[in-house]
Amino acid sequence: RPPSIDPEQRALAVEQMREAGRASAAAEAVAARLQQYESLPGATKVADGIVVVPGFMQAQLGIGDPAAFHEYLTDTIPIYSASDQLERGVLKRVPGDHPALNYRGKQIPRSKVWLQRNHTGGFVKYRYTGWQHAISDATADVTDSPPLRDVMDRLSSSAEGVLRFNHGIYTWYDGLNDFIDYHTDKPDDIAEGSLICVLRTGPCARVWSIRKVVADGETTPPPVFHELVAPGTAIFMTLEANLKHQHSVVKEAKGSRGAGVDERSGSFVLRNIKTVVPWATVDKCQADAKKSKEARDAKKSKQAKDAASA
Repeated sequence: RPPSIDPEQRALAVEQMREAGRASAAAEAVAARLQQYESLPGATKVADGIVVVPGFMQAQLGIGDPAAFHEYLTDTIPIYSASDQLERGVLKRVPGDHPALNYRGKQIPRSKVWLQRNHTGGFVKYRYTGWQHAISDATADVTDSPPLRDVMDRLSSSAEGVLRFNHGIYTWYDGLNDFIDYHTDKPDDIAEGSLICVLRTGPCARVWSIRKVVADGETTPPPVFHELVAPGTAIFMTLEANLKHQHSVVKEAKGSRGAGVDERSGSFVLRNIKTVVPWATVDKCQADAKKSKEARDAKKSKQAKDAASA
């Protein structure tokens, strides 16, 4: 007589098999999409899971002038000042000197807009290095920016899954000395097996660099990609490839390309984010973070006073 199987164990086993099937189907879909991109004219496979496609916005998205696209967003999306209170759900650009965007208390050399699908359904949360709870309010619904909504929709599968983007960050680099250093996108909130897409915009080409991640103490190898990337270029990478590589927009000296060069550029980065947080939970997290900061500031102030009177 065969041993009896606990119904809960059976249900768990069935669900595990279903999940394995879904993961396999997702991996096949992403591989097929990457192969499609790799077959486009001028495309380069930089490494397993990373494809660079020049002219993608022009040829595939019908955006003939990525500089005009960037200029339109610059003209139509208002920008906060460093002292402004962020307004939840309002489409506004956050400058690098805003406290909510500072990294370890310091200004960053770029400004940003956050966008997500279904803003009323909860906060689509992507935590990057230096992320703060306060920046949650800067996220707007992607429908508030029709040009960026159209790009997100055209790049997404119509069905839910790893090929449907639900989160985007548009970044302004206002000069060659605006940059982002080598980094890997943090995986905690990104859907397993999904794609990351970067679209380069604006009038100015920028040097993009990609290098392999090495263990502590190992010699950093030369970049697998280090080239001037023209406006309109798309860079696609799988989450797995992202974890094996670091990428950067390289800093250059302002004016180093000569007088009269328009150094402005932008990027639109799209991701599939799995973490969705109720807005009530966001409120609590923001309140707790504010209390923690006030306590830290009070402690630092006391330590400074004690040191001064010692």
